[in-house]
Amino acid sequence: MTCWLVKLNFYSPLHLGQDGIGMEKVDSYLRSDTLFGALCHALAAIYGRDAVDALLHDFNTGRPPFLLTSAFPYFKETFFLPKPLGPAPVSRERMEDVSYLKELNKLEFLSLEAFARWAKGKSVSPTEVKKIKETYACSRVYHLVPRVQLDRVTAASGIYYAGMIVFSPGAGLYCLIKSENQEVIHGLEAAFRWLGETGLGGMRSLGLGLFEPEWQRAEGKWQLLLEDNKKAKTRCLLSLYHPSEKEINLSLNGSYYEIIERRGWSSSPFAPGQVKRKSCRMFAEGSVLDYSPGGCLVNITPEKWDAGRHRLYRYGYAFAVPVGVN
Repeated sequence: MTCWLVKLNFYSPLHLGQDGIGMEKVDSYLRSDTLFGALCHALAAIYGRDAVDALLHDFNTGRPPFLLTSAFPYFKETFFLPKPLGPAPVSRERMEDVSYLKELNKLEFLSLEAFARWAKGKSVSPTEVKKIKETYACSRVYHLVPRVQLDRVTAASGIYYAGMIVFSPGAGLYCLIKSENQEVIHGLEAAFRWLGETGLGGMRSLGLGLFEPEWQRAEGKWQLLLEDNKKAKTRCLLSLYHPSEKEINLSLNGSYYEIIERRGWSSSPFAPGQVKRKSCRMFAEGSVLDYSPGGCLVNITPEKWDAGRHRLYRYGYAFAVPVGVN
């Protein structure tokens, strides 16, 4: 499959809310299931319901027209990827360096170059660990912004706070997309343009989440990482992953993984209001599995959802790359 790199160059703050009460906490990146839902919403607005139904039919029959990763941070020419779970490839002379091991353990992301070496079982130097931390810190600023709410009956005011991410010039989020269908790519290009003009994340009515999409082929230093090395026994997830029925009983011996619960509310361009979706559990990005994962769409349609409306799905197809495990 041809692989594309899509940069999201934000020119307004971004709010990616986390589960729980309050709006102060925000995620540092956009997960693949949320991005897929936003793209389907955009495609429905542009091409209509029939086009999205046809797309989802292909996904539900095990023939995904495209695969995508979560949208991770980047800063200029530094692209961040999730640090693989499991034992870190550390050289013998560094095994006793406690401060180095602590700093390495704190990292949430690795640069593309460091990830490629990690995938080959090579260690990340202390200098590069420091550089990754500094580069990531320079890419964004977290703001806690005061907001005012008004009571609908008494008009009494109350203050609350919302967290926002402001990206530095040359920084933003990016995702990878694999597809062999050029028509699908053209549709996704239109969907990203639509999302860029309407916004991603929360508080879009205030102008948050606006961006300019930038497409390019994932070539050069990406090729070695994205090559399908069939000899590799383990794979690292760059997206959320939900096993299909055929994969549900596969052994996880030798795997290192994190399972997270995905829940929340959904809106549809074909139905008024919002509805609370069914929750499901998925493998998180950075999980290392000892088999080549496939995935599926997860039906999360709530029982009270009108049968005449469309079903609700959560994207659970895996975008994985080969890695070695020490």
